[in-house]
Amino acid sequence: MIHPLRSRELLRMGRVPQVWSVNFGRSKQGVRGNAAVGLVANVSKDGSAVRNDFDRISIFQRPIFNATWDPYEHCWIDLVPADSPAFSWSPTQPYREVVYRCTPFWYRIQSSPEYLPTTVYVADRPLDGYTLAPMFQNGEQPVYRPCFEMALGEDGLPHSRAGLAPLCSSGTDLMQKAHRFSNAARTERLADWFSDVLLLLVEFATWSLGSVMSGQKGSEPDPSGSCLPHLNASSGSLSTGGACAWRGKENPWKGVNSFLCDVMLRKTTVNGTPAMRFGHLKDVSRFSGNWNGYYTSFEQAYVSGESGTKAIKAYALQSGLLYPIQATGTSEDGSTRGWSYLRTDHSNGRPTLVAVGGGNGNGMLENSVEGLPWNFEAVDQDDANAKKFGARLILDEKTIVS
Repeated sequence: MIHPLRSRELLRMGRVPQVWSVNFGRSKQGVRGNAAVGLVANVSKDGSAVRNDFDRISIFQRPIFNATWDPYEHCWIDLVPADSPAFSWSPTQPYREVVYRCTPFWYRIQSSPEYLPTTVYVADRPLDGYTLAPMFQNGEQPVYRPCFEMALGEDGLPHSRAGLAPLCSSGTDLMQKAHRFSNAARTERLADWFSDVLLLLVEFATWSLGSVMSGQKGSEPDPSGSCLPHLNASSGSLSTGGACAWRGKENPWKGVNSFLCDVMLRKTTVNGTPAMRFGHLKDVSRFSGNWNGYYTSFEQAYVSGESGTKAIKAYALQSGLLYPIQATGTSEDGSTRGWSYLRTDHSNGRPTLVAVGGGNGNGMLENSVEGLPWNFEAVDQDDANAKKFGARLILDEKTIVS
């Protein structure tokens, strides 16, 4: 008998590979290529159904389920799809959450001398020169992510459920609350966000992802988790404004700042100039809120300057790969184009925690960040702004060995 994973591998190897791409050149607006040519990707601005041709592509589909975390087997069990009568957006059973499934995909990036991508490719199977998106453990096993921001229920545990007000606290406190659910629980890693952005760039063919995903632009995020249950499209927002959603993930943009548990900055000096050194924590179970001996510091990755935000090139290491933290250039229309906007202050030597998100709904990020895929907020955890971080409750399943 062929092992189920091996059977799927043989089936996948027999398929014709599919590649979807987008080319930007020096513009914020992209031109779709390969299998993405001619595809349409709309988001709903009133909750109604719209045309999005990427809905039928496996690696873009992110179906929603109720699932229960098994703390002994370290896996999600008893999955019930959102179209089932037994599904609930607000489950009450212990350790039962609302999650979406992500299918493994591979990517390749062609960059300019400024380290800005000119072309982004994604594929549904491994190809020469392609790398598995880093949110996945292997090319066969899907991962599950929370639909809603982490919030506390009446049981005092963190949950991903509709109708709960998202937590807003410091990164250290958010990790402590995640561990109430399970010692295996964590918040987002840089790899999670980077993987999402690869798909977002190809799907919407624009560098200004925030303007696309905000739907009713200018409105505040709805803290009750009320968008997904009423949205009849894969992405968008309701006519009343408030929360937006992208393929199962509510509030991926706007004023949401999702705490990253695996990156940190700290003050240093580079060639006599004040700078912020970048550090990566590979084993997030070692997170303590302070820069400890488990962080890997990268000599080539730092933010230079006395304070504020500079157009620099800094990179994070995850699974042996380098990701841009910030690398900016100028678009053809004279506006800024870059991987991200990094807002930080070098005024003290204490460790600086990092969150990711977009928009300025909570006053942490400025309006000048339009035209960049995502934005980082890096602040001392003792700073008042650090108490405004939100989070996602993420549990990594045990790796399946074929």
